[in-house]
Parts: sequence; structure tokens; C-alpha cells
Amino acid sequence: PQTLATRVSQTLMSSLYPNHPYGRIVSQKDIDNIDSDDAFAWLRRMQSPRNAMLVIVGNVDVPAARKLVESWFGTWNVGPNTFEVAVQPPPDPRSGVPHDKFHRISAADTDSVEVTMACRLPKAQASDDVRHNILAHLVQTRFLEHLRYRLGASYGPGASAESLRGGAAHMLVRFSLDARKAQTVFADAHALWRRLVQGDLQEADLALGRWQGVSAWNLAFEDSPTVLLHILDRLNKKWPVEELANYPKIAEAVSLAQLKQDLKVCGANTTIVLVGDEKVIAKLGSTNVATTPHRCSGPAGWCRPALRPRPDFLKPPPPTQTRRRCPAPQESSARP
Repeated sequence: PQTLATRVSQTLMSSLYPNHPYGRIVSQKDIDNIDSDDAFAWLRRMQSPRNAMLVIVGNVDVPAARKLVESWFGTWNVGPNTFEVAVQPPPDPRSGVPHDKFHRISAADTDSVEVTMACRLPKAQASDDVRHNILAHLVQTRFLEHLRYRLGASYGPGASAESLRGGAAHMLVRFSLDARKAQTVFADAHALWRRLVQGDLQEADLALGRWQGVSAWNLAFEDSPTVLLHILDRLNKKWPVEELANYPKIAEAVSLAQLKQDLKVCGANTTIVLVGDEKVIAKLGSTNVATTPHRCSGPAGWCRPALRPRPDFLKPPPPTQTRRRCPAPQESSARP
């Protein structure tokens, strides 16, 4: 049987990319209809140098490594009936007013509701993944501020952006809610989402998202396997590998207008998947639930749109920091 995570993933992809291979759902019946001849024929077509990439990362002797590779793969030739795997570009995401598609997946014996908000992003080309990554950091921070620090209703909302071959790109936002408060809190979260996709962004949001994106990027290359995966990903998408080193420069060029346009497209192509008790999730998404006022009457520091000041650990550091030096110890000739 399928896991809930698999069902959620398939539901999201089929909703974001209908009538496209990325959104195709393979059923157990489809798998059962495949015989061994079909499987081996597919392998013979796919396992070809045309569809292979080899990346070596680390402190290696390049001539020796090249000699080994040639000895291992030098006789691997393109066989008959093989072809390069081509990716069909997905249709452009729709434009227009915010539009949500809801999907509900029932889960028994649970006291929480798992929420996944997903949306298409504009067609991704080389370096667009930097902007999309900054956008995901920005959105995650806004949900973290609202759901955790203001409402205390969710421990750790997360957001991520992903780009695929053919120019497909989408963003995911995930968080969990207590089923007893899910109706009101989800209405608040959905209202926040609508404000974001309608352009509720400030330059301070961009500055923080840019800083978080660059900081995370600098920490992402801690070991050779991670570097290898990043290189393979860009080769697979046919994007320049050299741009991996240009992340800070590309991030600095991202503008607030670009992020607002991305979110506008995102809002017109939103899919929301709710997992939880059938009776609880059936009520989520209705329009007659009161939400927390946009301008709250609590501490001014936790209200939007002027959600300032931020907690210290969410603030980007100043451009330059001077480090105080301790005075050198003074020698003394006095004896005890």
C-alpha cells in the first residue's frame, strides 16, 4: 500500500503538472502489467552513454582518474535502439487572480492536520533557482513569524523551491496544526498566503531572504558528495556548472519586483493538500471563518504589515562588523 507521503506527493505533482509526465501517476495495476521483456527492453534503450554523466569530486590525480575511467567505460558504446531522454517542457503556468485547488486525504487516528501548499513558479532557466530559493526562505520566515511566534500554533513551518528539467519549477510550504484549532489557524495561514501572493512584501523581507539564502548556500558544500549532487543537478538540467560559484552575485541582483511577480504567478496556480481526520479537514478552506486581524492589537513588533523589529536571531548581520580585541595582558614585576 502507498504511504501518506507518497499519496501527498503524487497528488501535488498531478495537480501542478496535469497532462504532463511530471504529473503522471503510475498505479499498481500499471506496474503489474509490465513483464520482464518490457523491463529489459526499457533498460537497453535507457542505459546508454547518451543518458549518462560521470562526475569526480575530490582531491584526485586527474591523469590517473582519467585512465581509470577510460579503462572502465571506454568500451561502452551506444547500442542499437537507444536514444537520449528528452523532457517535454510543461505548459506555462496560468496567470490571473489567485486560485486554489484543494485536495483532502483522510488519515485515521491522528490529532493533527498536515498542510502542504504548493504552487507553480515561472519557467526556470539558469540562475532562476537562486531567486526561487530566496523566495522560499522569505515565505518560510513569514509563516514562521505568524504561525509560531505570533500564534504559537505550529512548531516549524518549512518552505522549499524546486526546479526540474524542461523549465518546470514549483514551491512547497509545509506545516502541521493541532486538529482542535485547525479551522481557525488554517484560515489565518491561508489569509497570510493570500497576502503574500498579492504582493505583501517589503525590502526588509528581500534583504533577510537574500541573507538566509546565501548563508545556507555557503554551508551547503561541506563535503564532496554534496558538491557532486549539485554538479549533477545542473548538468542534468543543462545549466552552466560555473554559476554554482556565483550564487552571492546572482542573489544580489534579485529585486523585490521579481519576487512579487513570482508570487503572483504562484497565487494563480496554488494547490493545497490537507491530511488529517476526515471530519476536521472537510471544514478547512471554507470562507466563513474569522481570521486574526491583519493589524493586531497586541505588541506592535508582532503585527503585519509593519512586522518590525524582528527577533534578533532573524535579523541579518550588518554589512561589516568590527571585532573588539581584548587588551594585551600587562606584565608586572610585583612578587606575591
